[in-house]
Amino acid sequence: MLLLSPSAYKEKMKELPLLSLFCSCLGREPQEKPREAEASADVVDLNWCVIRDMEVVEMNKRASGQAFEVILKPPSFDGGPETSISSPDYKNPSQEEVKDKPDVAEERRKCKEAELHSNRAEEGERKNEVTQRPVEENFVKVSRVEHEKNVEHLQEKEKHAEEVRTIEETQEDAVKHYFQIKCEDSVNLKTFKEQEEEIFLASMVTDEPRDTC
Repeated sequence: MLLLSPSAYKEKMKELPLLSLFCSCLGREPQEKPREAEASADVVDLNWCVIRDMEVVEMNKRASGQAFEVILKPPSFDGGPETSISSPDYKNPSQEEVKDKPDVAEERRKCKEAELHSNRAEEGERKNEVTQRPVEENFVKVSRVEHEKNVEHLQEKEKHAEEVRTIEETQEDAVKHYFQIKCEDSVNLKTFKEQEEEIFLASMVTDEPRDTC
């Protein structure tokens, strides 16, 4: 029975090559049975199960220890089905497949180009949205400011028109009052002249000599 400590087993697994590995001096032959009994709880028994992923073959014995040859095999354990790696069967392409290969490649290329154009178009739309958003916000802001200015200007014009209308109405009232006074003065003057004429005529009548009999 071959016994390896866990550390020695890990080191051996790290040193495994792809095809084969020569390892020497795994451990000296146990000389003291009590020490082997004490270390039995801290070792791995390679014969506990037949590991199919490697094969350990004893080569020769030396005074310093033993030499082994480790050969890798497909991983498998007893009780499980053995797995065999076989290369896939290569099927010779038919003439139609060979003839259709350029068309298939062209179709694949067109699909990739269409996908690339679609991705570029989406990226361009996202960039346009990012660049257009500040422009639209600025346009809305400027439009709002211009609208407020126009409203303020219209309010000022309406206020000025109201003031002019008030002044015109005041002036019209003043003119009407002036002409009314003038008319009254003219009427009074006419009446005064008529009264003067009547008084003059009356005085003339009184001043005429009377005939004496």
